[in-house]
Amino acid sequence: MLIVGQQAPDFEAINQDGVSVKLSDFRGHCVVLYCYPKDFTPGCTKEACDFQHALKDLQQLGTVVLGVNLQSPEKHRLFANKYNLHFSLLSDPEGEIVSLYSSWNRWRYFGIWFGAIDRSTFILDDQGKIRRIWRNVNLKTHTEEVLEFLRTLKLLQKNVSPETLFSPRL
Repeated sequence: MLIVGQQAPDFEAINQDGVSVKLSDFRGHCVVLYCYPKDFTPGCTKEACDFQHALKDLQQLGTVVLGVNLQSPEKHRLFANKYNLHFSLLSDPEGEIVSLYSSWNRWRYFGIWFGAIDRSTFILDDQGKIRRIWRNVNLKTHTEEVLEFLRTLKLLQKNVSPETLFSPRL
């Protein structure tokens, strides 16, 4: 199980454009890495569209968004095109990335094993360290929580005191 403060496991995967993406290529930027179950489902569509809607703010914070699930680059391309998504959706057909990030859940139902991706998000700092983990995210508030955390992280990296950060505004 991953914990806050440890180095994020590196990986390489193909995105919806057929481009190989390596996590370590984003050193120097914060990364929002989110694992989601399936393209075109209502919850996953909302999550992706919410990240797209916040993308300009995320980019202004020096942040890259990466989505990952088990589906093919072709399926991701259809999804990205339909919803005008401008960030990488990574294909993890063998579940290696979601396993590295402990986002794979298995359960037994009437003697049959099932598996699925748990909806989870990881914030990685510009050095590749895990700074925040969300499991079983609340889709209504999640993107705003991510933005707020990244704003706080950026201010703390600039050595702004926590007192100033959380003082009431006049």
